[in-house]
Amino acid sequence: MKTILSILIILSIYISVKAQDTTLNRMVVLPFISNGIDPFSVQTSESILRMELSKHNNASIVSEKKTLAVIGNEGCTDEECAREIGQKLSSTEVLLCKLSPLGEKIIVQYILVETTTGKNILSESATAVNLEDLDAVMKRIAISVANQTPFKSNQEVGNIVKQETIIPLSQAARFNFGVGFGYLFPSEGYNDDKKSFTLNIYLDYEIQDYAVGMMAGARDGFAINLYGNYLFSRTDFCPYIGGTLGFHWVAHDELLLIDPYYENGGSEKDADGIEVGVNAGIRLLHTYNIQLFLNVEYIVTFNDYKDKAIVFTIGILWKRFRLNLFTKKGNKLIKHIVFWRLNESAYGNDKQTNAQILKDKLLAMQGKVDGLLKVEVGFDFANEKDSCDVALDSEFSTKEALHQYQVHPDHEEIKKWLSEIRYERRVVDYEI
Repeated sequence: MKTILSILIILSIYISVKAQDTTLNRMVVLPFISNGIDPFSVQTSESILRMELSKHNNASIVSEKKTLAVIGNEGCTDEECAREIGQKLSSTEVLLCKLSPLGEKIIVQYILVETTTGKNILSESATAVNLEDLDAVMKRIAISVANQTPFKSNQEVGNIVKQETIIPLSQAARFNFGVGFGYLFPSEGYNDDKKSFTLNIYLDYEIQDYAVGMMAGARDGFAINLYGNYLFSRTDFCPYIGGTLGFHWVAHDELLLIDPYYENGGSEKDADGIEVGVNAGIRLLHTYNIQLFLNVEYIVTFNDYKDKAIVFTIGILWKRFRLNLFTKKGNKLIKHIVFWRLNESAYGNDKQTNAQILKDKLLAMQGKVDGLLKVEVGFDFANEKDSCDVALDSEFSTKEALHQYQVHPDHEEIKKWLSEIRYERRVVDYEI
């Protein structure tokens, strides 16, 4: 009994000591710094970050009320100020976060400062493609801050932000031209050959998680197939699985089928037929302009010989061009860039409100003019002497498309409305 009691006492002391050694870090989350983003979205983003940080067990978050009481109306925009506030609130760490608009995107910069030394424990940035994407970005920042790891290292299924899907998509949404060679191994038919050499040409189109295209090749005769594959990954190592459908003109030596029902004693066998197949493989260096592939396919040809075979192919695909439904061959794209300086007030609105209305009006032009390929509107955040307030970056398929945009009735209404809110305009049009 005494032994058990002694063990319990020692265990209690050990647990007490460990609890003292693992005291939670006390973290201050400073009010977000922003310019050109509506305050409600900023406050919501800050609340999401606080809530996500509170889910982690390695930090205690100082309440927003206590933080604001110390800061007052002065605000805090740099590491030195953050350290002073952290010391006043007896925290071990202070998180400083800044939101800056860049066209449609929002750049989120965050710094984690150690209160005792003033050292930057973590200094990272992330990109939200729009306001709705800030939710996912804040959740990822919380993981980054809690674990003190880079933002990109926390990428997992379920917390991918939109910016991380855009780059792989832009790499994959493309036309590829390819060649491949290998061997056809018959399992039935094909003159009972052991194997035959194959040489194929591919016209391949990738979009998101799929690849579709056409294959034409010499494979114990000649075949043309359409194929569709599901891509399991957008990384450089990309397994896939899919199917094929086409027509195969198979080369056979025997041409006569003995049939007693025919007067001449025989009839010609049909070696041609519809071909179906299932395939699987791997695309290597998938995010590059040139990629390699290994493909295994089981094919069945519906002809009189009942040809069946396994085809093993290796090859190369390289990017040829991107699909553009509006650009005619030989035409250069047209860039139309405009800068405005706005009056402090107009139509009963302040400058910031009118800037947002202008942005909404310009973005609404998308889909109304054939050949208008891109519209991007951004607000200045530098606020320097030479700065403009609003910038438009647009792209057209032809000069005629630009002209149709300029004379469009909705654009004419925008110009009329703009004449009251701006006092200066600069424009440049050029070919790319």
